[in-house]
Amino acid sequence: MEGSARGFDDPRPDPDRDPAQGKGRRRGLDRQALGRTLGYMRAHLDQRIGLPEMAAAACMSRFHFARLFRRTTGCSPMEYLQGLRLGTAARMLSEGRFAMGDIALATGFCDQSHFCRVFRRRTGMTPRQYARRCADGLPLPLMPAQAQ
Repeated sequence: MEGSARGFDDPRPDPDRDPAQGKGRRRGLDRQALGRTLGYMRAHLDQRIGLPEMAAAACMSRFHFARLFRRTTGCSPMEYLQGLRLGTAARMLSEGRFAMGDIALATGFCDQSHFCRVFRRRTGMTPRQYARRCADGLPLPLMPAQAQ
């Protein structure tokens, strides 16, 4: 037997095996899969997006995708999507030329009430307060991932 003299069922790591090769690596999504997923999210921000659609964009199963996405980004795919939506909404609010209902629909929220609730929960202020602070040039809270 070449290499290690240990059997296959020995739980200790094999000192002759490169830990960067094969099983045992704890990696997240590769760049292409992450890029396809984020591109899909941005392109369909105004639509209802679920885990099956995101996983399909990454070309993998839902559960495997969710696990690797969390490992890569530090949050679930749905949390990340909500951050993109709120970042886009914050940008639109700061421009000051969109109605609240239009912002809600353009960023994928089912209605203005849901948008306001989520925005307030994440930022500590209502969208209207945020827009006023932007107009007045006051400091703003840090927003989740800003959509580019």
